Amino acid sequence: MKKSLIPALLLACVVALSGCTTGSSKTSGGTEEASQFLYYDFNDIVVPRDMKLKDSFVLGTGAERTGFLGFSGWVDSRSLTANTISNMQRDGWSLRFQFISPRTLLLFTKPDKFAVINITDGATNTELEVWVAPRRDNVGLEKPILDTPSMAVPGDITIKEEGLVN
Repeated sequence: MKKSLIPALLLACVVALSGCTTGSSKTSGGTEEASQFLYYDFNDIVVPRDMKLKDSFVLGTGAERTGFLGFSGWVDSRSLTANTISNMQRDGWSLRFQFISPRTLLLFTKPDKFAVINITDGATNTELEVWVAPRRDNVGLEKPILDTPSMAVPGDITIKEEGLVN
């Protein structure tokens, strides 16, 4: 019981001390098409005005801003996906990966950050999740830490360069 309470208290302290934001928004521009979209906590990611903010957890400022925004709305998931890709590229993001299905996953990058967009087509509405985090290139990514064989058996993982072997 004590061990599970400590991480929760630590997370609460981090949130309280870092100044968690709560979904502020501004319009994306002056044209009629642009006014259909809003910027929320990230000034380079627009969301359709028809999507309503449900959840928000954003920390930091500037290039170090990281967090999650969750939206829900009665929009077509295919048009949401197409508009998201178009608008993200217009705002300087590069599309690196896409998996389009009833649950669509999009990965975008910029030189200093990345964004993961999850669009889920529900029975009555569409859910949109936006995850943004700063990039940490060249931080412990030169070599894999775990050497996992293709047919790994539990307890049969070798940890490289750390001096520990199971």
